[in-house]
Amino acid sequence: MNRAIGIFAHPDDEAIIIGGTLIQLAEMGWETHLICATKGEASTAYDRDYVKKEDLGPVREQELLRAAELMGVAKVHFLDYMDATLVDQDEIEAVEKLAAHLNALQPELIYTFEVNGISHHPDHKTVHRWMMKLLHEGKLNYAPQAVYLATVDNRAGRLKNGLLMGSPIEEITTIIDIERVADQKAKAILAHRTQMKMLINNGLIVDGALQRNHRHEYFIKLDGSGQPVQLKEKETQLPATR
Repeated sequence: MNRAIGIFAHPDDEAIIIGGTLIQLAEMGWETHLICATKGEASTAYDRDYVKKEDLGPVREQELLRAAELMGVAKVHFLDYMDATLVDQDEIEAVEKLAAHLNALQPELIYTFEVNGISHHPDHKTVHRWMMKLLHEGKLNYAPQAVYLATVDNRAGRLKNGLLMGSPIEEITTIIDIERVADQKAKAILAHRTQMKMLINNGLIVDGALQRNHRHEYFIKLDGSGQPVQLKEKETQLPATR
């Protein structure tokens, strides 16, 4: 079975960051999965006219399941950590939990955050750290084909809390054009109804459509052990099924 998996911290990370890639992988015959560390219950950007704070976790869980369906994802797996607490979790336990999921599924392609979590969110950075520790310590019982660290081109100059988001273009190995599935990605993002105001305010979605400057997805490719891959030119195609 050709499997690919995305490993992220919160509901909506998956659709915003690699939604177009997930959609196209599923179209190509990859069985796609997601691991989400939390249910996003600590969000402060949610629409208070739509959901009560105490209901946020369960509602966001359902939103993620709906977004996954729209992207053709076979299954979503939750680690069931509380949102905004990942940096305080037992790292050894978290790595073992993550490894158990990966060893059961044995995905050939693994997608997760780059070192700064794109937006410098502590939960994002922690998921990256767990994943790299897992790879570098040889916790997998199989050899993935590739690991892709999701990022953005920092030449766009996007800031989060005064910090530049993304990676230098020189470090980016893989650029995937998602123009053809942009509308489908937008629908998956909009499935996260609780986050609608945030999505509109940050300019990602305008009038229900994905903004044109968000129609490529960027990655740093590693080998199956988590070591950098040197490429002669940028990758622009997704891996074919074997």
